[in-house]
Amino acid sequence: MENLNETKQGFDFKQFIEDSKAVLLNPKEYFSVMSVSGGFTEPVIKVLIYGAIIGIINYIWFLTGLGIASGASWLGGGVGIMALFGSIIFSVIGLFIGGVIMLVISAILSGNTDYEANVRVVAALMVISVVQSLFGFLAGINIYLSAIVNIVISLWGLYITYYALTLSLKAGEKGARILLIIFAVIVVITSFTGIAARKALQDFSGNNNIENMSAEEQQKAALEMVEKMTDGQVKAEDMQKLIDENKKEEE
Repeated sequence: MENLNETKQGFDFKQFIEDSKAVLLNPKEYFSVMSVSGGFTEPVIKVLIYGAIIGIINYIWFLTGLGIASGASWLGGGVGIMALFGSIIFSVIGLFIGGVIMLVISAILSGNTDYEANVRVVAALMVISVVQSLFGFLAGINIYLSAIVNIVISLWGLYITYYALTLSLKAGEKGARILLIIFAVIVVITSFTGIAARKALQDFSGNNNIENMSAEEQQKAALEMVEKMTDGQVKAEDMQKLIDENKKEEE
């Protein structure tokens, strides 16, 4: 692989494609030569492209009635358009927030604490979000298959992050392994907990696909399920009143 520490003029889109593939398929080699300096322009452009791709993919799933966006279809196509532009905006926000989080993790593991270096690493890692979006349609087909695929992608993302931490940011290998194993366990547990919660709501509501329920319908079913689980001690009507009052105060 070409040494990425060499100075380049402008943004090389062809190199961007090659780098994205290398992060996913050959992270060890990529992060061993990735440049951790050179300014913020390149990582910002990179995440803008990723954000646009994610937004387009999610919008396609929205239009086809698949994925997480389908539940809001009753609001009209405007939601999909907002999600399209929102993914671009939040990708940049996520880049700089993610840079802070990565810096803290790197510092804990005695790695590089230069903010720019951590931001550039986060920008490279964001390609995993594109992969997750590609498989987003599974949420509208089967919640179990969707969860399993998301777990696999998330675990691969943690595997890639290990090389980003230890090779690009020079963090301690032992500490990075322990920390990422903990994250992996959390990913698996929360994923299966999410499946159980969605299945319970699905069974209770009698709707075989909760993605086809509007946000209000999902909320109503959840409140009714809580009322049933507490033998009527907590009333769905009372909880709904509290939610409505809270919304009014926020407005």
